[in-house]
Amino acid sequence: MRRDAPLFPEASSQERVFFGVWSLAYIRAAHEYVAHRAPKVHMAIGGFAGANQLLSLLPGLDRELPKEIVFTCLNPMQGQKPQPALFGEIAKHRPVWVVPWLEGDDKLWHLQPRVSVLRESVLLARQQNLNGVIALHWRTEEARANMRAFAAFARHPDAAPDVESFYENDCADWYGRSAARELAPLLVRMEREQWFERLKSEEYIPYVPEWGRLAPELRARFVSAVEQVETLAARAGEPRPKANLSWLAANLRFTILLDEVGRKIEPAYQLKARWLQGEIDSKTLAQQAPSCRADLASAPVKELFQTYASRVRSRGELGELSSLNQKLWLEYLDLRRFLDDRR
Repeated sequence: MRRDAPLFPEASSQERVFFGVWSLAYIRAAHEYVAHRAPKVHMAIGGFAGANQLLSLLPGLDRELPKEIVFTCLNPMQGQKPQPALFGEIAKHRPVWVVPWLEGDDKLWHLQPRVSVLRESVLLARQQNLNGVIALHWRTEEARANMRAFAAFARHPDAAPDVESFYENDCADWYGRSAARELAPLLVRMEREQWFERLKSEEYIPYVPEWGRLAPELRARFVSAVEQVETLAARAGEPRPKANLSWLAANLRFTILLDEVGRKIEPAYQLKARWLQGEIDSKTLAQQAPSCRADLASAPVKELFQTYASRVRSRGELGELSSLNQKLWLEYLDLRRFLDDRR
């Protein structure tokens, strides 16, 4: 600590200084081991770009570590922002790779159109003279358009299509040329207007009814979009575009249903929370339980699961369906048992 703490003046606290020194010791040891056992193997370090994660330690690590070690880092805010200028500075004297996210893990059950931010991240990497870009994802079909956009931008960053052109070409290939004329502007609008930006379905915490909540105006936009996409699917002549349009419509319809299910579940969820926290007595609980039970019974849970299952077309997507089971369905059953025990 006495020797290496001065390497980390950017650290926001003594705890962060300690993490910098600690990380440096581990990386040094690993580098020495690899150099001894496999001298032809190149080494890279990586991590997250949050303020209390790797990003704040990189300047200090860069001052001390051998310049042949590659620095990588995930882009900030689960990839919702491009990499900071720091990477361009470090890239002047060592290899740097950045890792744009094709999707963030705070929207496990929602679409996440990210063509524009991926374009910005890749073109910025080119401008910063970085050595590489790596795409991060864990779902399959939901990330398909983002992956295709990332590949197009990374392959030819000096001739990267604009967002509108990308969607026009992608929709023509995936949904059919006749549908693309209407669908491409709709998908561009979804991304530009950030339809999914405030929606939550988080991978790392239990389900709460606030997930996926739609403001009335946004809900109306989703309803209109579902009708438009379903009309395009009905018109489609070829099986492949028809199936893909049906898949897209099911994703959008699920977003509407998740909002509705959350609204119906929330009264029982809040009642149980108030009871467990001692905020209401048994009499108040008995008075409020019937209306909460009626709301819970009217939640379109079956339709929600059928809609979601209808768009599962690969083994990878079964994991998402499993998470829906584990999070939302188990919460629903628990609330139903809670209310039934208090009849």
